[in-house]
Parts: sequence; structure tokens; C-alpha cells
Amino acid sequence: MTDDRFAGLSTMDLIRLRHEVLNSTDPTDMEFRKEIDDRLREISRAQAESHAAD
Repeated sequence: MTDDRFAGLSTMDLIRLRHEVLNSTDPTDMEFRKEIDDRLREISRAQAESHAAD
């Protein structure tokens, strides 16, 4: 994770932010949504790896 844009936000916060820009056609919002999706995928991947290590 190289981007600190979402530092300190919970997964639920990210989901709420994504919901706010979900249906926007503004290119800035669309890029922001992609960044949120990428971060959520990173979180999911890290959780899966953590559970696999248990």
C-alpha cells in the first residue's frame, strides 16, 4: 500500500465513500471509485492471507 489517501479509514468508511460516488459519471469520481476498489481489494487480499496463515 503506497497511497496514504485512505490512511485511518475503516473498511466501512471506504464502502460508504464508494457508495457516494457509485453512480457518478464525473471522471474524478470514477477514478476515486477505482482507487477505493483497489484499496478494498488490498484489504480483502490481506485478510485472506492472514486467515490462510492461521
